[in-house]
Amino acid sequence: MKKISVLNRFIFLFTGHVAGYKVVGGIQPYSELTTFYYTVAFGTLVLASILLMLFGFEILESNGVLVVAAFIPVSLSLGMVNQYLPQMHLYFLIISIAGIGAVAFSRFLVSEKTAVLVLTLVHGIAGSVVVLIPLMLVINGTLNTIALLISLGGIIIGSEGLLLAAFKMGKEFVAAEKIYASFPVILFMASLAFIVGMQN
Repeated sequence: MKKISVLNRFIFLFTGHVAGYKVVGGIQPYSELTTFYYTVAFGTLVLASILLMLFGFEILESNGVLVVAAFIPVSLSLGMVNQYLPQMHLYFLIISIAGIGAVAFSRFLVSEKTAVLVLTLVHGIAGSVVVLIPLMLVINGTLNTIALLISLGGIIIGSEGLLLAAFKMGKEFVAAEKIYASFPVILFMASLAFIVGMQN
């Protein structure tokens, strides 16, 4: 596994600061529940950035960290569903709870490949919501085009996640060194895209 460089540690630090801004001062006057979801998403991102900065890429091998990290896309997608498609919130909440439970179960009780498949499915569902909702709302004129940055952020981090998942399943489409080398920048770019895109 690639060792983390000083530059990468600084990038994770900046990512944590950007996500922390959203938690502390950037949350718009959403409903209480939507605010809670976004706070969990960006708060978890802050935590993940700090852990990566302190312990390096090795932390990505921790089952507990991978379960906690799943809260980032799941909470973000829940916030968007509750904000823009409230009639679907209860159904998506049930799916999300089941997904988090499946991730936790699979990380500790089944084979690595099965666990990766479950994690990829949960991230894929949440990521698709994050990408599609802003896209649809921009097309119908509900949101400004800047909201497309949210979709872009979802595509950026989702692509990196798929490459990492494929590597863990033994299918190395891109060299592991390159995946880990790009991860800090990818995480920062996606986080910035989410935050800027949410300024509607």
